[in-house]
Amino acid sequence: MSSHLKHTPGPWLADGFFVSTKDDEHSIVSAVISKPDEELKANAHLIAAAPDLLEACEAALKKLNSICQHSNAAHEAQTMIREAINKAKGLSS
Repeated sequence: MSSHLKHTPGPWLADGFFVSTKDDEHSIVSAVISKPDEELKANAHLIAAAPDLLEACEAALKKLNSICQHSNAAHEAQTMIREAINKAKGLSS
């Protein structure tokens, strides 16, 4: 069993109320937002951005780990980013 969940790689697209991605063989529709609601449409865009956000968080954490002094602010930022990455990978409790 894998130590964390593996997501479908992007790019993901939000088109109206559909969130989808494509692989080499076919299009995968991951979510269909059936109720025309602006909040749900915003959620579709957030879902579509999730793989990019995860990649950005991993890169930011790597940079913070290599350049930051051990200040409280840096430590808090690193903790928040690490927790978000773990949640995205299914590692949070």
